Amino acid sequence: MRARADLFDMQYELITMVTAETITANEEHLEEWKEKMYPLYLSYLELEETFSIRDVVRVQYKREELWEKVRKIFENYDFLLTPTTAVPAFKLEKGGTMGPTEIAGETVGPVGWIAFTYPFNFTGQPAASVPCGFTGDGLPVGLQIVGSRYDDDGVLRASKAFEKTFPWQDKKPPL
Repeated sequence: MRARADLFDMQYELITMVTAETITANEEHLEEWKEKMYPLYLSYLELEETFSIRDVVRVQYKREELWEKVRKIFENYDFLLTPTTAVPAFKLEKGGTMGPTEIAGETVGPVGWIAFTYPFNFTGQPAASVPCGFTGDGLPVGLQIVGSRYDDDGVLRASKAFEKTFPWQDKKPPL
């Protein structure tokens, strides 16, 4: 059975939290890591000065609002199935962007291509990505299986059942 999950965009909140958490957890090593870091990530380090404690707290309120919407879905369904990413794999180019700037004719931010996965980082629900096929160009496609909060076991069982029904271990994309 299909249901529409009417979730809202939390790209700004994701960038806020990932930046704040990464910088805080690694502040003693940031200077040495800057020389080794993927160049596109360096711009995120500059955001450190733009976020306030209010921004971080606002993320927590939005997280709770998102959880209320997602919780209602799992009152009626055991699992939520989505694509893993909004687009097929893409080439990262030095000096380029972190992902597509447009998907299906809509302008997206730097994490728009992972819009199906990051909401569950906020809600704390278990999720797995399992291979489910290839694009016409031979690029891999993933299916995300999201379960109820704390149902890691259920997600793993559903992933195993999917892989048993649609084995993929012997399939490789062309290189």
